[in-house]
Amino acid sequence: MHQPPLPPHASGVPWVGDSVEFGRNPQRFVLKRQARFGPVFMGHILGASTAVMVGPQALRFVLSSHRHHFVSGPGWPRGLGMLMSGALMMKDGDIQTRTRRLLAPALAGSALASYTPVMEATARRHLERWVQQGRLSLYDGLKGLTFDTASQLLFGTPEGADTGRLGKLFATYTAGMQGLHPVVPLRVPFTPFGRAFAARSEMLKEVTRIIQEREKSTGSDALARLLESRKEQGEGPSADALAEQAFFLLFAGHESTSSLTTWACLELSRHPDLLDSAREEAQSLGEGPLTMERVERLPFLEQVLLETERLHPPFSGSFRQVVKSFEFNGFHVPEGCRVFYSINGTHGDPATFPEPERFTPGRFTPEAARCARHELGLVGFGAGPRSCLGMGFARLQAKVVLALLLRDYEWSLQPKQSLDPVYLPSLFPKDHLRVSFRRRSAQETRHRETA
Repeated sequence: MHQPPLPPHASGVPWVGDSVEFGRNPQRFVLKRQARFGPVFMGHILGASTAVMVGPQALRFVLSSHRHHFVSGPGWPRGLGMLMSGALMMKDGDIQTRTRRLLAPALAGSALASYTPVMEATARRHLERWVQQGRLSLYDGLKGLTFDTASQLLFGTPEGADTGRLGKLFATYTAGMQGLHPVVPLRVPFTPFGRAFAARSEMLKEVTRIIQEREKSTGSDALARLLESRKEQGEGPSADALAEQAFFLLFAGHESTSSLTTWACLELSRHPDLLDSAREEAQSLGEGPLTMERVERLPFLEQVLLETERLHPPFSGSFRQVVKSFEFNGFHVPEGCRVFYSINGTHGDPATFPEPERFTPGRFTPEAARCARHELGLVGFGAGPRSCLGMGFARLQAKVVLALLLRDYEWSLQPKQSLDPVYLPSLFPKDHLRVSFRRRSAQETRHRETA
């Protein structure tokens, strides 16, 4: 029986050529080749020959209808796999299912609702600090805010505690994921990758120590819920294994929330009419605690965040390894091949989202948003059984922070800065979005309320 050919190869330049172009702008890399070759093609990316799949049909194939043809852990480039070893996204089969079941109660609806007061109180404290500064890099400020929040909820860090050492270790860790550092994963102290690997080890030791201490007490934060879930499942993971999961939840939630909120602020600054609409809606909340129920009743803010996720997804895509060969779009992809499914390529495809370069929150009315998710057009947090478990946490925290920003504060972009995207470890503007920042006056608020 005649076997279909392999997907066309996207480039005649081996190894570094594809990796450099892919690392600089994964979306442009994918869309340029998709226009020529279609929804599946080959490239040599981050050290290995890789089948790139893009578009709703391709993602439905990988994430849903034929997901058993793929495993996650072995598909990741070696350096990234080393830095993320033990994380849920690196697990497969029964281990992945059991681990996901362990983590889910700490990230479900009732648990999320209980975290909202910590999210709000921490955000207020940081926003007032920004007012005192007057000028800041908003991306860095948001990373500090979200790290502080996640440290309290995942590690039980006391409110207002100094998280400086952990924060510096975490910054070193994420720096090792940037650019081509993971392609040549040298575990030596003078390389960014080596420093990242050492920082990861130090953080895991600290988190393991915290978990061992917390096993003797009770609480209502995410860590307490993880420990309770472990007890309910009987013989659960060790403190070391649980530390790996808590650590990666910190990474995923912290990075995605910071990225989403930064880009939402940038796009609202670029579109004053949308900013006015979002601000008016936020001010309709009035005073009082920003409960989960209240922030979920902000439909325009929801549309802004979904459109931000579409235009600026925190992560460009994800890797898989083929464990059972398959055919797609007339091409054969063999067992053992690495696959990269493209999130930002799918979001930027005009066949999926007309005028994809435009920031248009109106494309995500409730009905349109449900359709996009159903069709696997919007996949910023993945889809199917392996969708990001921290999606609800990230979106809720982004809503709380943005509701406060819109209702009570003003920010304006400083001149002469690069807003070009940097893609790893998660998407952020090159110059970190430098802004001037102040609290809105009571007069401005009253004017808006009566306008």
